[in-house]
Amino acid sequence: MRVFYIFLLFLLPSIVICQIDAGLAEAFQTTLDEKRMELNAKGLGAAIVVPTGEIWEGVSGVSGAGTNLTTEFTFGVGSVTKTLTAAVLAELHVEGVLSLDDPLSKWLPTYQNVDSTATIRQCLNHTSGIFDYRADTVLFETVLGNSEKIWTPEEILATFVHAPNFAPGQGWSYSNTNYTLAGMVIKAATGKEYYELFKEKFFDPLEMTTTITAPFQQGINPLADLWFDAFIPGIPLNISNLYSTDGMFSIGNSAGGVVSVPKDMAIWIKALVTGKAISAEAFEEMKQFIPRPAGGGYGLGLTSGNLRGENVLGHSGNIIYVSEVFYFPGLDISIALHSNDGTKFNIQPIMADLMETYKNYEPSAVYEITDQQNISIYPNPVSEFVNLEFELEHSSNVSIAIFDIFGKKVRTLYAGNLFAGKYQKQFDLDIVNGTYLVKLEIGENTFVERVVKY
Repeated sequence: MRVFYIFLLFLLPSIVICQIDAGLAEAFQTTLDEKRMELNAKGLGAAIVVPTGEIWEGVSGVSGAGTNLTTEFTFGVGSVTKTLTAAVLAELHVEGVLSLDDPLSKWLPTYQNVDSTATIRQCLNHTSGIFDYRADTVLFETVLGNSEKIWTPEEILATFVHAPNFAPGQGWSYSNTNYTLAGMVIKAATGKEYYELFKEKFFDPLEMTTTITAPFQQGINPLADLWFDAFIPGIPLNISNLYSTDGMFSIGNSAGGVVSVPKDMAIWIKALVTGKAISAEAFEEMKQFIPRPAGGGYGLGLTSGNLRGENVLGHSGNIIYVSEVFYFPGLDISIALHSNDGTKFNIQPIMADLMETYKNYEPSAVYEITDQQNISIYPNPVSEFVNLEFELEHSSNVSIAIFDIFGKKVRTLYAGNLFAGKYQKQFDLDIVNGTYLVKLEIGENTFVERVVKY
C-alpha cells in the first residue's frame, strides 16, 4: 500500500460564502504588518482576489493620529484612474462612437501648447509628445495655496501645460495631460462626463459601491488622512488637517481622480484583464503595448511587466496617496495596495511580498490518502482536456471531482457505478487558469493529484 500526504483543507460548510482560508488570511496580514513597519509608513490598505473569487482585505497602521485604519477607509488611487479612462474610450471605439485614431481636433477646440494633430490613441499610450502638467514647477504650491478650488480641465491646460516635448508619434513621454484631454474627448463624444461613464459602465455593474471620482462624486466611506513632508523633507505631516483634497483630486481628474477601497480596485483590475469589464475587442486595443524607457510595456492606460518572475498587468498611481493595482495572469490573482503616506512612494516591493506569500502558502491541514489503484493523470500541466486512466478490480462507486488548492469543490466531473476493468476518461477543464486538486474516489480508496491549468 502506498501512502500519499497531500495538503488539502477540509471543505467548509456550504453556508460559508466567499470566506478566504483563515491561514492564508493570517499570512497576508502578517506580511502587510511586517512590511509596513519595515518601511515605517503611516498606513497601508490591501486586497487580494484569489482564483476562487474569494477576497482578502487587510489594513495596517493609522489614518490620522490615534485613528487606526479599517477596511472601510478609501484612498486616492492616482493614475490607476487611467485604466478606467482608457477602457471607456476603447469601448467607444468598438461601439463606433469614435475612433482611437481620430485626431484631437475632431473632438476638441484648439488649446495653446496642445498639438491637436495628436490622436486619441497617442494620448492614451503617451506618444503624443504633449507636456505633462505635473511637471510644472509651481503646480504643487499653486494647488495647495487654494486647496478648495476645483480646477476645470480647461484651466489646467491654460495654467500648467508648456510647449510639447516632441511631435506626435516621435517618442514616448508619460503625461497626465494626455488623460485630461482624453476625459474631455469622452464628454465631447458622448455628452457625459467621464466619471458618469465610470459609474455607469464599471462601478455599478461590478458592485464597486465605495468607488467615486472626487471631488465630483460624494463617497459614503471615510477618506484616509493624507501624510506628506510638505514643509520639512522626510518628516511626514498630516496635511488633511491643513488642506482640502478637492483641489488635488480635481487636478487629478480623468488622469488620477478616483477614490476607492483596495477591494474595489482588486475587483476592477481582475475584471478588466479577464474580460468581465469590457469587450474582448476593446481589451485587445488596450493591450497594444509599446516599450517604455524604464522597462516593460505601455498599452492604453495599461502597463505590462515582470515582478519577481511573474508577469503583471495593471497600473501604479501617485497623487500623494500611493497605489499599486495589478493582475498576475500566471497565478490568476489580483492585488491592490494603497498607502496614505506620500513620503514612502515605493510600495511595489510590498505588493511583491504579498504575491510571494500567496505562492508559498500551503494549507495547514493534512489529508492522508491511501491508494491501491493503478492510476495516472495526464497531461499535467493541462491547457484544455485532462485524461484519467485507472483500473477497477471489481464493480465500485466512482467519484471524480476537482477542487481549488484550499479544498473548495469547483466541479464534479463524474459520479456513478462502474464495472471491473480498465478505464480512460477525458474531461474538459473549462475553468480559469491556476492550480487545482483532482480527487478520485473509488469505494473507500482515494487518490488526489495536483494539476496545473494554463
